[in-house]
Amino acid sequence: MSEEIKNDPYSVFTSKLKKNKDILENIKDKNVFDLNYIPEKIYMRKEAEEIADIITEYVASGLPTNIVVYGNKGSGKTSTVLSLLNVGKKLGELDYTYIRATEYPTSFKMFGAIAGKPMHGYFLSEVAKEAFAKITGRHIVIIDDANAMKDDIILRVLPNETKAQIILLTQKASWFNSLKDDAKESLSPVHIYFNQYDVLQLKTILTMRAEMGLKSYSEDGISMIATLLYNNYGSDARVGIKALYHVGKNNDWSEEFIKMSLERAYKEVNSYILGSLDDKKVLILYALLLENNTNKAYAILEDYMKKLYGMPVVKRSQYFNIVHELSNLGLIDTIKKQEDKYYTLEVQFLIDPKLITEEFKKRFESEGG
Repeated sequence: MSEEIKNDPYSVFTSKLKKNKDILENIKDKNVFDLNYIPEKIYMRKEAEEIADIITEYVASGLPTNIVVYGNKGSGKTSTVLSLLNVGKKLGELDYTYIRATEYPTSFKMFGAIAGKPMHGYFLSEVAKEAFAKITGRHIVIIDDANAMKDDIILRVLPNETKAQIILLTQKASWFNSLKDDAKESLSPVHIYFNQYDVLQLKTILTMRAEMGLKSYSEDGISMIATLLYNNYGSDARVGIKALYHVGKNNDWSEEFIKMSLERAYKEVNSYILGSLDDKKVLILYALLLENNTNKAYAILEDYMKKLYGMPVVKRSQYFNIVHELSNLGLIDTIKKQEDKYYTLEVQFLIDPKLITEEFKKRFESEGG
């Protein structure tokens, strides 16, 4: 582009607009590639039939059986449950409230989400009462990322005060066992496990999305995406759907472009999670990246906090609580180890450490971090 055109906003805008319209020519429906999109038809894994049985029994009888669904990121937990509930709601047989615990981590905030209005300045009992009033008929409460919950009050209260059915979705296979006994007893759930998708299942999912969202696609290209997704990205269907969008919009099904699109999609999915964290959590992740021993990492964190804030803004007790939260978010895993007379936690990262470094630099490097 010549220097004259660069200085001409009209030419720059129109040329870029034409380029992007041409690139998007192969997109039939971009909504299909939104990770929050729940299509009318999805790949129904065998576990979906068991979930459907439990939900429809509740609809028919009014007697709720609660469910905990376990599975890795991108294993279809959310899309499977919400697709079934959307059918029930469309038929007028049920209503539901969907809550993501990463956004509403406390029972107070969850009750407020059910009530459907801000409840600042109210007591917990008042917010809960407002929520109970919204739960009429056959009502299902879905709590996604349940392992990110900071308390279990809602899990003890809802089963005892309402006839709502509760469906909990979690990545952590051990999460339910960490609850207090009275919460476990109140819930008394059925436990359902989603294994990671195999290559054939991933190919089916991506083909269904391609048929809905693209004007043309390559079956061989989709097979390659599915295979790479299985081998390198933990069968995370979210990464596959994002990659399919990038490949499909460019209509470039070469191996090189598919690999590049998968890397980009992986970064987009995980960067969204990192971008939603507050500065303290990002600082802690970066300190743990430099030293995976949690005791030693706190000393590094203290140095950064003094440099950035002039004082330690996270006390040691808060620090270990946040490490636990980061584990619940599926960003890290911790292993308890003994050092001499003391115990420490050793951290293993479940996302690409490069993304943590990039997020840290974006936020703090200009501030001398």
